[in-house]
Amino acid sequence: MNHFKTEQLSEAPIAFIIHNLTLFEIIEPLLKISPVKYDIYIPKFTDALWNQMSVDTFQFIKSKGYRVLFLDDIPDLVYKVIVSGSYYSDSSIMPKGFYNVRLLYSLAKESWNFDTWNVFYDLIFCYGAYDSSYLSAYTRTVQIGPIRFSDFTKKVNSGNKKKVLYMPTYGDACSIEQLSPIIEKISGGGVEFYIRLHHGTYYLETARYELVKKIGNLVNLETPLKDLMANVDLVVSDGSGAIFDAIATSTPIVVYQPVAPEYFEGKPSLEQQIILENLVTVIHDPSELEQKIYDVLSDDTAIKKQELLRSKLFSVSGDEGINIFWKSIMPYLQSEILEENGNYLRAHSRLKRYIIGLTEKSTNQRVEFEEYQSNINDIHEKHKETIKNLSDQLEESRIQNKLFVQEFTEKSEKLKLLEKSRDDQQRRITDLQELYNEEKINNRKLNEIIHEVTNQNSYYSELEQNFINQLEEESLKYRRLEENLNTIHQSNLWKVGLVYYKLRDKSRLHYLLKAIKVLKLHGFKGLLLRIQLKLRRKRNISINADAHSTYLNTILKANSKKQIIIFPPIVDWHIPLYQRPQHIAKHLANKNYLYFYCTNNDRYDNISGFEQVASSQFVTNRYDLLSKLPGKKIFHLYSTDLRTPVSFISEALENGNVILYEYIDEIHEDITGPVSAEVYLRHKEILKNEACLVIVTADKLYNEVMSYRSKNVELVTNGVQYEHFHNRKDLEEIPDHIKRIQKLGKPIIGYFGALAKWFDYELIEKLAIERPDYQILLIGPTYDESLSDREHMKKMDNITFVGPVDYFNLPKYARWFNVSIIPFVINEITESTSPIKLFEYMALGHPIVTTAMPECRKYQSVLIGENQENFIEMIDVALSKEKDMEYLKIMDAEAKGNAWDSKANVISNLIQKNL
Repeated sequence: MNHFKTEQLSEAPIAFIIHNLTLFEIIEPLLKISPVKYDIYIPKFTDALWNQMSVDTFQFIKSKGYRVLFLDDIPDLVYKVIVSGSYYSDSSIMPKGFYNVRLLYSLAKESWNFDTWNVFYDLIFCYGAYDSSYLSAYTRTVQIGPIRFSDFTKKVNSGNKKKVLYMPTYGDACSIEQLSPIIEKISGGGVEFYIRLHHGTYYLETARYELVKKIGNLVNLETPLKDLMANVDLVVSDGSGAIFDAIATSTPIVVYQPVAPEYFEGKPSLEQQIILENLVTVIHDPSELEQKIYDVLSDDTAIKKQELLRSKLFSVSGDEGINIFWKSIMPYLQSEILEENGNYLRAHSRLKRYIIGLTEKSTNQRVEFEEYQSNINDIHEKHKETIKNLSDQLEESRIQNKLFVQEFTEKSEKLKLLEKSRDDQQRRITDLQELYNEEKINNRKLNEIIHEVTNQNSYYSELEQNFINQLEEESLKYRRLEENLNTIHQSNLWKVGLVYYKLRDKSRLHYLLKAIKVLKLHGFKGLLLRIQLKLRRKRNISINADAHSTYLNTILKANSKKQIIIFPPIVDWHIPLYQRPQHIAKHLANKNYLYFYCTNNDRYDNISGFEQVASSQFVTNRYDLLSKLPGKKIFHLYSTDLRTPVSFISEALENGNVILYEYIDEIHEDITGPVSAEVYLRHKEILKNEACLVIVTADKLYNEVMSYRSKNVELVTNGVQYEHFHNRKDLEEIPDHIKRIQKLGKPIIGYFGALAKWFDYELIEKLAIERPDYQILLIGPTYDESLSDREHMKKMDNITFVGPVDYFNLPKYARWFNVSIIPFVINEITESTSPIKLFEYMALGHPIVTTAMPECRKYQSVLIGENQENFIEMIDVALSKEKDMEYLKIMDAEAKGNAWDSKANVISNLIQKNL
């Protein structure tokens, strides 16, 4: 309660503050029978879009003949009572009043609706007992029911078509992107759709407004909701306040929630409780909408449930709520507050002043923080100059490395001196191969070979000093060995090695076979180097074991309040093909988890102990230490993991741990190589055990999982690091491949990713022949032997093979695409594929053409080639869309909507539900 001089009092004792037509619909029934004079104020906002909402509201109310004022500044008048729907924190747009009264206008969004700013009110008018039970913790409350429907009368639809009202909410919970294609498809059949947008979408979300405008029957905001509800047979929404409007008017509703529902202080919101208790009809997939509409319209079970719920939620209805409002407000208007309420208001006034002081303090701290942030930005600019200097040094180092390679070639000639001993070594290899075929383990012979090799170390000491140490230090900088490694992976010896993989934990035969493989591929010297590196790494682990344990304890202590996630050693962290495991790990670490990404140092990593890559994320080769930690841990497994045994699952669960399993692709040997029966057994065991949390990346995989379980599964497609690919103006360097193509002045049709069996080489060859004026740029590693039969394509004038490019350099190439393509063969693998490159293409902002993959059909910005001829035609169409701003806006919105952070949110929510 405020105190002002009596000579400032307004002639009208009460003022209503609103800024949109929804609030006007709430107060208009009160204005029609008001026993006192009143003023209506529309506040002016500094934001142009918000202010346009206020201006339109002012013009409409004025056209209806009400006394309404547009508030440029605080009026000199003082009112006895100020009524508003929500608290305006900017005091420059709030008139002065003795008492502040809130008129609740929705039961949705509890984390905002029931927040602490309600303490600024002296009285709140609620819908019923539910919201009153929360808000009475802040101030005095009175229940008046849904007064906007005080004179509501339902009309009978005598037409041939059923009328459906679609009422999406605003912001992250909005379903327009998911449901508008379905609504557009089924409109004009047995149902007629009308669309009523949230005022926030109408003014602030241009892309969504344009999306639904194409469907038609977009209802103006000036049309009262009560008139719409009176004339429709059913409502479709996404968990907004429309649920309660449907319940209040006895109108059936179908609900689709595109994002996880909110919780208020750890408890499901009222709308979520209604959904969980099956009191309204819910769909989990947009494709269910049409059938569910007809089901609800043909069965009165749903409306009976809603009518029962209405009587529980709204104890007051009709004109009774309006009468209660004026009866409750009159003592405040006439200064007749009872003494006991007067004491309450005085204490409440003190509490408000205290909170206002805290708010001002918070504002000052925010200003100080912004100044601090400005200083940080200055430091960042200085660091950029330092980074440039380091880049120059790196370039100089690359030149030196080139000279080193030449020296390496010369010294390789000296290795020919070892040819004389080669026959003896070949004899030993033959003997060892026989032992393998007979499945007899002979560690003694292996040790003899190792011992003999070690004894020859002195023979190579000078060569090792001048050459081997440099090779060891520089090996990670050379990606030219990629092709050699692929050849090894495709060799018969490698395939045989995979067959015996399961035996490695029961014997030491794999050491013998590894020695054979290295001898074949790299000769006697190569075997020596591998053994020395392996022994040195084991020696380092042994030496540093205590230091690693001490550092781990330090990490755990500093993050004691965070839940631990452990990613078993499957793939190196620093691999050039930076994929889903790295992105999800990084963003889960940002969700208040302590994330350990384990590595075997297979090829690209060289980790000893714990390397911190983010504030709550570490890469480590000490999975042995982490797996033995006490307490609950979250083990983050992937379906592509060929190492974790099935027994691990039951053991982890029995010890109180959580299994988070990502089913990211069809389990197939074309992706991972030979797949053992144990991998399939583990996969089925996880799917059947509902204690395990399962994430899938595609609809096909989701349907498979749901045939085994009914809960603890989420569809989380792949995503994009938007800032990494979008509009990279900082990339000034143009790669040589791009320079050569640009000189031709022809459009670039680009692809980046693996060149594998699922890549449609025949389609690309046909494109090159039929469109000779298009330059086709293919970036990526050779994943298998599939390209070997297509060597002639490398000689075609308009096809350029670049080879693998590191993830962090990829935008340098891809930003020059005119059209981005995904030319995959349609098979059991690609039907389950959610391509990461699809979302990265979206962020790049170039038109996209793909073959008819189910996961690509979900997005408006993707042009689908139904067959080879149509694919080529779609590329022609895509080139015409390079400057189509409406198309590019849709693509940009779809890219932002699939950011990795939003994917991690869904996974984190699933984890939290089960902890």
